[in-house]
Amino acid sequence: MNPTTGLQKSSKMNSQPAENQRKAAALFGLAKMYRESLDSDMVKVWIDLLSGYTAAQVENGVRHCLLNKQKREMPSPAELIGFICKASGLPSRVDEAKSLRAQAEAEWEQVNDQVRRVGSYGNPRFHPTTERVIRSMGGWGAVCAWETASKEWKHKDFVRLWQDFHEVGDAMELGAFGVQQALAERMKQRPAELPSGWLKRIQ
Repeated sequence: MNPTTGLQKSSKMNSQPAENQRKAAALFGLAKMYRESLDSDMVKVWIDLLSGYTAAQVENGVRHCLLNKQKREMPSPAELIGFICKASGLPSRVDEAKSLRAQAEAEWEQVNDQVRRVGSYGNPRFHPTTERVIRSMGGWGAVCAWETASKEWKHKDFVRLWQDFHEVGDAMELGAFGVQQALAERMKQRPAELPSGWLKRIQ
């Protein structure tokens, strides 16, 4: 085992409580500014929803929210995530969804192009997500046999399935065992004990 890797993992494990404490402090400060109250259970939910962002990003998002939010009321988690993304220059969930749909539409055009070029006797290669969608819709032969009248509905199904399949693509690549291993590794990284007080309840 590489001793440097072990030190990096240990550092990451030790930093997680501090990260969550900073996030919690930012959330309590935000709530106080809007004269709202948060209990430990609510903070736990918020921190879970913000797990994809660093404490610094959350703090910047809270600052951006306080400076730019028009309505004088506590933001929802979705609103705060929007402020975090703006403050950190990250793509918003709306932007990500639009990008994913655009990818799906581009893949739909690729499929139609290959239907015209090679037909059912060919064996074209596609993006892994596209290949999963094609298999789920009956396979390449079935795709080539789609009637023109049903293309509009097939188009909608394809785009929806492509987005759904792409979002779970990593898990499908890992397989059931891989997912279990990843979850087990994640649980190892969660600290068993935290400082006394409410912080224990949000881990």
